[in-house]
Amino acid sequence: VRLDDDIVSRYVAFYQLFNSEKERLLVGGEVDPALVDLYYEMLNDSKLMSLVSSQFLAIFESVEDEKYAHQYDKLFEVKKKISLAIATKYKHELMNLYSVYSKKKAVGNYVEKTLQEIKIRQVKNLCLALLSKLDTLEIRKLVKKQYLEGTCATDTNLALSLYLDSSAKDKMKILKDAEEAAKSLVAWESFLYIVGRNDSADYLKVIKRMEKSSRFRIEQANDQRGLYLSFAGNRKKSLLTEEGLSFLKSKIIQLAGINEYTTGHLLKVMGSVDKMEKKHSKRVIKMM
Repeated sequence: VRLDDDIVSRYVAFYQLFNSEKERLLVGGEVDPALVDLYYEMLNDSKLMSLVSSQFLAIFESVEDEKYAHQYDKLFEVKKKISLAIATKYKHELMNLYSVYSKKKAVGNYVEKTLQEIKIRQVKNLCLALLSKLDTLEIRKLVKKQYLEGTCATDTNLALSLYLDSSAKDKMKILKDAEEAAKSLVAWESFLYIVGRNDSADYLKVIKRMEKSSRFRIEQANDQRGLYLSFAGNRKKSLLTEEGLSFLKSKIIQLAGINEYTTGHLLKVMGSVDKMEKKHSKRVIKMM
């Protein structure tokens, strides 16, 4: 990861290291401090970040071993555990990096500047996403500030998603403000995707609140895609929780009479039911 002169080989090495770590953590134990240090070292490497940006450091909610591949809830917790370990140890460094990249200016012609700006935003937003796992008042204020002052959709959408996943008491007010700010159809569908995909403890309350909006139209394909397909794709909620599975069932029945195409996509999330843990697969099969 550190020394190979081929960037693809470096990435594959990084990926394999963290894949092995996730598989180990699924069985139990704490995050390897050496990997926490390595992660921050890579993130703090300005040369690496200017070349490939934070996509190099992506940690997915998945593993190679098929035995664990469909334990969606546990994979989510493992990824969160790794992110929290990084944020806990390097909180001040991450806040400093966030500040540095927030002020960083791109140079060159239009195309060069645009590409640089994308990479700068990606690194800045990775820092914020890691810090958000701490869920402290200080960090929630930082996330809210980015949402309110963001100058592009990438920044505001990421901040909104992080804020909805937090324990902030005013998240419903922020949700209402964001709803009113989504003027175009593209912005509206992106907003609904964020709502449908939210990972908060009260995720279903947030989704049902949006269903009651005067702007939400269940007969519109983009509204269905934005709210319901994103929810269904969040399998740790839609398949592995009783309330999520019950909600998914009600939406399949309701949408079957409105849009068969969308309903078909809702059904697809159950395609690996035979590979899930028995305690979950039995409940999903019964629902089907």
